[in-house]
Amino acid sequence: MAYDGLIIKATVDILKKNFLYEHIKKINQDDNKNIELCIKKDNLEHFICISINPDFPNITYRKEKKSSLENKKSFCMLLRKYLSGGTIINIKQISGVSKGISGKLNAVESLERIVEFEVRNINDKGNVAIYHLICELMGRYSNILLCDEEYVIIDVLNKVCQSETTIRVLEPKKTYNTDSLIKKNEIYNIAFEDFYSIVKNFNLEILDEIFIKKMVNSFYGMSKIFLMHILFLCESDIEKDGNKYLECNEKNLKVFFEMLLDNIKTINDGNVTPYIFYENDKPYDFHIMPLSIYSIKEKCNTITEMLIKFYEEKNNISFQNNLKNNLLKSIDNIIKKINKKIELNENDIEFSKDYDKYKIYGELINTYGYDETKIEDNILKCINFYNGEEVRIELDLNLTISKNAEKYFNKYNKFKNKVEIANELLKKNEKLLTHAINIKENLSYTNKVEDLNFIKEEIDKYFINTNDDKNKRQIKYNKKAKIKIHHYKSSSGIDIYVGMNNLQNEYLTFEFAKENDT
Repeated sequence: MAYDGLIIKATVDILKKNFLYEHIKKINQDDNKNIELCIKKDNLEHFICISINPDFPNITYRKEKKSSLENKKSFCMLLRKYLSGGTIINIKQISGVSKGISGKLNAVESLERIVEFEVRNINDKGNVAIYHLICELMGRYSNILLCDEEYVIIDVLNKVCQSETTIRVLEPKKTYNTDSLIKKNEIYNIAFEDFYSIVKNFNLEILDEIFIKKMVNSFYGMSKIFLMHILFLCESDIEKDGNKYLECNEKNLKVFFEMLLDNIKTINDGNVTPYIFYENDKPYDFHIMPLSIYSIKEKCNTITEMLIKFYEEKNNISFQNNLKNNLLKSIDNIIKKINKKIELNENDIEFSKDYDKYKIYGELINTYGYDETKIEDNILKCINFYNGEEVRIELDLNLTISKNAEKYFNKYNKFKNKVEIANELLKKNEKLLTHAINIKENLSYTNKVEDLNFIKEEIDKYFINTNDDKNKRQIKYNKKAKIKIHHYKSSSGIDIYVGMNNLQNEYLTFEFAKENDT
């Protein structure tokens, strides 16, 4: 995503404009990844929200509290001890710290994705002290650190010990540094000659995606989509002489460089307009400029609104996809189990299909069994009076003739009942299979979370064991939930209501519809 140094720069400018020399009233931590600074301004509470979620590291500004709990985790309590009541005397975007002329460590301003809050407060001894709250917004390496005036780490949210890495140690009593981070070039106050000497080392013939990738790796603050936007503007501005791509020559690079600085100046001047960009009706990316490489975009009022809306929509889509995939997996397993049951039912019917012969055997034993000439060893040989064929019936010589007949009649009744039950179960399972396949078809074109939840309820109701009291209570509760039906109007003004699953169709047919409805 394009949460780059330019968006952070615009955010920092807004924070400086609103909260410089304001007091930190309170600090909250709603989980391991989010810190809130509550600022009292004009008798109103405002919240600076710092998130180091690896999927969405960001800083936003809100007028409402985000966290629902006043967390008492150790890092939050430490921040409260050092920063509560303090005054924010500076907010800046930095790439690290270095020694100044006086030999004192100072933060180096940059377009890197690191934000520093400089806070003045009274320490335990009653003296004025300066603290640095450093927020590194770098994907899975994101972190929040509290340092003293000399940039010695007091504490860090995600500690990185020497035993865990040989690259960079982030733990208390260590001096904060960014020496091991990838060093890039600043685009600020750079002459074209210097820019050209850097880009010339790319050894490229054309300005394409490889050029963009090398630019991202060489300069702070640059994201791929922003640079693609600049390149798109250049392609529109430069005569390509019929070539598909721009040549990587000094002339074209100068146009690119000037276009890049013009757009950065626009952002520095505060002329930013947050946009969310869409592809296939889904949020694809965002930026603080109307990037020309996207045709479908939605304008937002603030950067915070842009970030919140984008990631809420992304999370909803992610949740929707996970829910749909889980339901598809569940219904596939159900179909597999039903098919196995059907196979067992069919096997039972096939195995027991000739059960009528046992009834005939019983009748033949009662008719011929008392004629000893027809019994040889334990076999009764006689003519089946139903079809005139000779049959051989095995007898148990330890039993009487009537008991042998009874044994076959019992066997007949046993297999007859088994076939009847198997046929009944087969019809039931075939009906369930049709229902399950119908649900799977519904899932293929259902995308709204609301409709997916109804399908989940339908699966729970008809296919999941609900014998325990908890599930019974859940289903009883779900029945009381309001079923939302899709409503449309025809060109002639006729109301059309559509059920998107079997539960909605059942409700439409038997509860919602009136007698004269079609």
